[in-house]
Amino acid sequence: MKPLLFALPALLLAGCVSFGGGYDSLAEGASREQVLKAMENCPSTTEKAGRYEAIVYNNRMPHFFQWAPGTYTFILRDGVLVEFGEGRPRRQGTPEDPVLVLVRPSQQAAR
Repeated sequence: MKPLLFALPALLLAGCVSFGGGYDSLAEGASREQVLKAMENCPSTTEKAGRYEAIVYNNRMPHFFQWAPGTYTFILRDGVLVEFGEGRPRRQGTPEDPVLVLVRPSQQAAR
């Protein structure tokens, strides 16, 4: 019984390390609630800029057996998913009209 008590916290934390089962079904146009449900909540950070929001998951693995975790970002405009994938958010636009965009790892290396 004691080994089970020690394993339980690790199992609960593991649920926030990999993607939720619904990630593969996400598409542009999904709601914020659909994103959080597919990813089983647990975002690392969120960032808001005007009408935009970035929901970021650091060091996540899209599948349990993948050995190289990455950072995955979901960009929403007015609560609707407009862009998502591996990468980080970047703020663009003006202070009066800010925009958040997804910068993919290949784009980061080019800078």
